[in-house]
Amino acid sequence: MHSVFSAGDFNKIADLEIVPVVELAADQQKSVIMVSPRKCFLKSTPDAECPDTSFYQRLFKFVDFGPKANDFLRACGVKERPECIDILTLLLRHPEDFYKTAGEEKCILLSEP
Repeated sequence: MHSVFSAGDFNKIADLEIVPVVELAADQQKSVIMVSPRKCFLKSTPDAECPDTSFYQRLFKFVDFGPKANDFLRACGVKERPECIDILTLLLRHPEDFYKTAGEEKCILLSEP
């Protein structure tokens, strides 16, 4: 496949707010916001590696634009699922939101040794 973009181009695109994401507000109103490829993930079905997909979908922004667009987004930095560093970053930057979304039970499980 012949690429029109260089690796440097994809790196620049990764920080541009080019990905539309639908958000649901507390009053159930939907709105579309634009995020950078590094701030969203590709939707997937639960699997053995990541069985709690719905939990992560409440914490992070997920998108699915079909195979070709998703391939382009992967090249721009969109990941399949949040990694530990993504979860820790969210937890450190927005602990109240994490606690509200995760609930007491999950937060207690995260804090146990």
